[in-house]
Amino acid sequence: PSLNNLKRWGLTSEDRWPLCGQSQTIMHVLSSCYISLCVGKLTWRHNLVLKHVVHFLSQRCGSGVRILTDLPNHPLQYSQVPIELGLTTKRPDIFVIDDVNKVVGFLEHRVPDEESMEGRHSEKLERQRSYVEDASNLGWTSLNLCFEIGTRGFHNPNGSYAQSLAWVKL
Repeated sequence: PSLNNLKRWGLTSEDRWPLCGQSQTIMHVLSSCYISLCVGKLTWRHNLVLKHVVHFLSQRCGSGVRILTDLPNHPLQYSQVPIELGLTTKRPDIFVIDDVNKVVGFLEHRVPDEESMEGRHSEKLERQRSYVEDASNLGWTSLNLCFEIGTRGFHNPNGSYAQSLAWVKL
């Protein structure tokens, strides 16, 4: 239980999280603590989920399909956006590129608290709009896939998670 709940139940007199001094609620610890963000705890969780997604994709995509990720020190890590997809300084979490059919999937992942999933999903879709436009202008069919797996492990049923997995099976 969080210190916030323990205090509410009368089992402790203090609810401040030693890491940052804020009230230790589950939401604060899992998604909004500034100190956790600064020391990389939130990025660690994001990257852990992303590693599993990259592994899943690499096991299911056929030959001729490239998987690139921005995960640090990953064998499929890319250093710059492939030039054939356009010029951008933005870096999606994952590219799935079918060079033969000129199809590219831009996958973005977020780990928001479950209460703000819809807003985060819309932010990611907007962020990826330029990828889709650039690739389309260069003759690519592009798929803009955003998925959220919340801080407590739930996926966004209105997001592209199921669509992302279905696309990989094609």
